[in-house]
Amino acid sequence: MTTQILLKKSASKCNKDLMSFLHTNVNIIKKRLGGKKSKNFVDYYNKSIHSKKKIKSLPVLVLSNKLIYGKRAIQKYFLVENEGSNKIATGNNGTDLQNFWKEEMYSKKDNSLDEDDVMEDVRRRALDQTLSRNEQKKPKRKEPEYPEPVPRSENIKLENIQSENIADMVDDPMMAKFWENQECTPGC
Repeated sequence: MTTQILLKKSASKCNKDLMSFLHTNVNIIKKRLGGKKSKNFVDYYNKSIHSKKKIKSLPVLVLSNKLIYGKRAIQKYFLVENEGSNKIATGNNGTDLQNFWKEEMYSKKDNSLDEDDVMEDVRRRALDQTLSRNEQKKPKRKEPEYPEPVPRSENIKLENIQSENIADMVDDPMMAKFWENQECTPGC
């Protein structure tokens, strides 16, 4: 019996992740299988062909003596032998942080650091970031300077009147006649 992985015939996230994992770890998988890889290593589940194997769920890794169900279990099966290796790739679905922690877990070197040094480094970087942000902020807008108020009496300049009659001050002959009549009216 050949070793193969059976998947549902759909473009699900699980299938995409598993295919990405298999693609990025081809050499590890070949090594784990002893260099033997069948033509149809990854195949879609067909009830008429695979019904004899009594498969409960998909995806499944079919080995000669056992069945391994689930994407994570399949990935774990291929990676168990290579725990000490830093060459394990998780495909494009992992983030940088996940890759960092996987590398830390699988590496044998001692990464212990003095906690005070780490905290001091964090404080220093935080202070540097704060200072650079403060330098980049826009300066506050200056309030406009308003001039000192001047008393109104200083702004108003009155002309000295040369004549006592309003009619003499008006240029329009009709208005001059009106004011002359007003000044001559008895009772004023």
